Amino acid sequence: MKRYPFLAIIVSVLAFSFLNKLYTGQDFSSVLKMDSHIFIYSDKGIFEDQAAMYNFILITLNVDQGDSMNIRKQIENALLSVQKHPERSRHGLSCAKSAPAV
Repeated sequence: MKRYPFLAIIVSVLAFSFLNKLYTGQDFSSVLKMDSHIFIYSDKGIFEDQAAMYNFILITLNVDQGDSMNIRKQIENALLSVQKHPERSRHGLSCAKSAPAV
């Protein structure tokens, strides 16, 4: 019975310590985040500007599923994004096994 108050104190201290390390809504813009599943369909940079405002790094992985015209435009926009926003944008290309090379 004498151990329970000591255990309660330890649990309280650990819980308080853990809660102080959580992020709040106020931390949102200051915490670096990654969005690794985006598709860039524009060359205007609006998405990248918003990513900068909210401290996101954007990773776009283009996959050719056989629609070569669509994938070419996606790749062009992704490469342009990396060129214009190198601190925010990353690009990777993946091809489906049955898709022709671009």
